[in-house]
Amino acid sequence: MATVQSPEPEVRTTAGLVRGRAEGGLAVFRGIPYAEAPLGEARFQAPPPVRGWDGVRETYDFGPPPPQGANMRGRSDNGLFSGTGDNWLTVNVWTPAPARAARRPVRVWIHGGAYKHGFSGSPGYDAQHIARDGDVVFVSLNYRVGIEGFAQIEGAPANRGFLDQVAALEWVRENITAFGGDPDQVTVLGDSAGAGSIASLMVMPTA
Repeated sequence: MATVQSPEPEVRTTAGLVRGRAEGGLAVFRGIPYAEAPLGEARFQAPPPVRGWDGVRETYDFGPPPPQGANMRGRSDNGLFSGTGDNWLTVNVWTPAPARAARRPVRVWIHGGAYKHGFSGSPGYDAQHIARDGDVVFVSLNYRVGIEGFAQIEGAPANRGFLDQVAALEWVRENITAFGGDPDQVTVLGDSAGAGSIASLMVMPTA
């Protein structure tokens, strides 16, 4: 019996198989978890390792924004994301060709928002033109902001938002080859608090 292959791109990550969308000559994957949502006792701890899954995970939609003040949410999503649930520690990938042999340069984007708001699915962060015209693999990510990410809390590690960013960079190192990227050619970019985050990452040994 012949095997019917999905017309949508599929990539196997270290946690399991993901299926994205073919959009304008690119393969686009949105809302791939790079860690488990830090809930319950893990709420103010380092990001929990992502659990694997069976079957194919559809990664069509941006994951939801991390918790943030209600007065900031309008600036963060404007209803333009359709992800639901509490799994906000996710990455998005735009790639010209999800083939291991491609070895394209990788760009990782960290969004701004004064460390208090924002998320990677904002329309200004759509990377289709950069990925297509620059012939690069582009990754964006969510990280904890506000109290969840940066408040000083007794018994909790400091700067949890930065720990999330490090976990996302580790995900890139371990998985980006399968999306056609080169883990030895990764450039991290950001605006506002994202640029400030990069300055902090540069002095973090784990980063």
